[in-house]
Amino acid sequence: APLSSVLLPEETSALSRVQFVDNWSVSAQDCQIVAAKPVGVLVLCKNGAIYTVTAGQGMQSCTMQLTERPKDSRDLPTFTITVPFLQPVCLVVQRSGKIILKDVLNRATVCHLTLPTSYRIASPFNPVYALNAKQQVLFIRGDQETSCNDLSKRRSQSQLFVFQFDQSDIMKPHIVSHLEPPRQQTTLCHGSLGGICNLYLEQRMHSVDERNKALVQTWGKLQETAARMQQTPQSNRHLKNYNK
Repeated sequence: APLSSVLLPEETSALSRVQFVDNWSVSAQDCQIVAAKPVGVLVLCKNGAIYTVTAGQGMQSCTMQLTERPKDSRDLPTFTITVPFLQPVCLVVQRSGKIILKDVLNRATVCHLTLPTSYRIASPFNPVYALNAKQQVLFIRGDQETSCNDLSKRRSQSQLFVFQFDQSDIMKPHIVSHLEPPRQQTTLCHGSLGGICNLYLEQRMHSVDERNKALVQTWGKLQETAARMQQTPQSNRHLKNYNK
């Protein structure tokens, strides 16, 4: 049986991302918690609004709006994820490439994560990143802004940036000192930042052939599509001449 049926506000648009949250609690003034183990959900809508939902058996679901629909399209959230070692914080990436940490309880902005001025994150819609709970760091790839059209040269100008939260006074109140072990351990743990970086680079090196193959296939499909689009107007002209 379902734990709960949740209805979002009528003005909410279609959902683009839903993520279950393990370690969030909600404010008592916003929700009356009755369930022993409520379930938290972070919801991103296509119009840019973000909601947090708390539900469970024996309780009325609680929906709170974390951010409203942005007025500027550049501020549209394109990617959201919870940070397991920061309580209660989620990471939001905007269309413009800005990276923001939001407090989901008081709906306040904790801080902005900024890359060097000549770099932007690889893709605001699908950023290349990794969170390490043991080191309490965020790894994220940044691409140097350039007008170069050569894809291989642009790739060589990518850098891996590290944000270490336990060294920031702003983040210390949010750091979770003791995390429950994950249900399934699917990644290797390394005791140093150097080991984690080496693992990332090793995985990238092993996947280069697959990525190059996918790039060739994508480029081939684009060429085929372009050829069909060029043939379509010619076919229409022949048809018109035939009708005359």
